[in-house]
Amino acid sequence: MSLYSFYRTTFDKWHRPFIFFALAAGLWAISMFTSSFVLQLSGFFLVCLAFLILFISTNYQFIKNRWVKGMLTGAAFCIGAFALVVLSVMSFFISQSMPDPFTDDLTIPEGIELNKPIGSDFDFARTDSVVESNHPDFVLYNSFQPGLYEYDLWVENTESGTVYLKAYEITKNIPLSSGRLPKASSIEIADSKKELTKYGTTVNFTIYEGDWGKPYAARFEVWLKPASGNPERKLMEKNYIIEGWQR
Repeated sequence: MSLYSFYRTTFDKWHRPFIFFALAAGLWAISMFTSSFVLQLSGFFLVCLAFLILFISTNYQFIKNRWVKGMLTGAAFCIGAFALVVLSVMSFFISQSMPDPFTDDLTIPEGIELNKPIGSDFDFARTDSVVESNHPDFVLYNSFQPGLYEYDLWVENTESGTVYLKAYEITKNIPLSSGRLPKASSIEIADSKKELTKYGTTVNFTIYEGDWGKPYAARFEVWLKPASGNPERKLMEKNYIIEGWQR
């Protein structure tokens, strides 16, 4: 089949692009209520393609002086666009209102040291440091919402570079916010030689797993990426009871 034949086959029958659009929109709508990113992305791609085809079909009908069919196709394009906007807003609020099941089968273990983040008022202004340390240490602070945190760090005998955090749920060793946490929690440090030096975050970072009011145990590891290019290494770790951010 030539390109011209395919073009005529597709657009001469004005209802074909509309049917394709309806099927694509239906698939995309269903995918929004699943946890499959591949299905959601496929549905979104098909809807974009269907919108393009509807737009071409509308112009094709007008070029052929098929005014009624052109107006019907154009109306379908506008109604479909409006419906998808409404569906997108609805699916967003539905997904936000659904509780995160991450902690459903988790328990807080006993017999290990578990700390609590400092500060409980969730103020927009960070709580001033109320902890002073005479040894290398890591202290976690609550930020202005559950799931948002900052930290202070005391180090010595470390070379210059970048420190950052890794976090894991303790009982199953599940990585927490692994794609964003290292960058969001990073701090540049200088060569501390033998002096104990304090550093701290200036912005908060987010733990996405979990939900407000559903605490669980997490292990925070402090890692150093030396500016010299030497291998990265773990400086310390500490356990905390935390909550995830309610999206």
